[in-house]
Amino acid sequence: MGKSFGEHLKKRGEECKASRYFKNPSLKINKDNIFKMINFDDFKKVDLRAAKILKAEKVDGTDKLLKIEVDVGEEKRQIVSGIAESYIPKELEGKNIVIVYNLKPRKIFGLESQGMLLAVDEEDLSLLVPDKDIAPGAKIS
Repeated sequence: MGKSFGEHLKKRGEECKASRYFKNPSLKINKDNIFKMINFDDFKKVDLRAAKILKAEKVDGTDKLLKIEVDVGEEKRQIVSGIAESYIPKELEGKNIVIVYNLKPRKIFGLESQGMLLAVDEEDLSLLVPDKDIAPGAKIS
């Protein structure tokens, strides 16, 4: 039997922050359940774009979700994201962010989400933002 992910990190002297993402913290480590490497052709399929947040508001009935309207150059899109506990909606307006542009739309809490914003979730959530002002819709490579 393999060690759990948490046991593996403890043995290496690391805190098990990543185990909170697994539904089963006793998940056994093997080559099939650890983060898989993708090849370059798979990575090329992901279309990352710059977007400007036009409007953000809380989703009724939940404390975690925001409905965010973004400008991606040739169109405006709606993204539903679980960042409401980390950001005040009004403070997001005008911010440039990075989104996954070619993600298939899906319903979240009854609202269609037409992409995904990128963020880092360590101790505090942090949106990935360009360090310079770039045009909405600009491709990121």
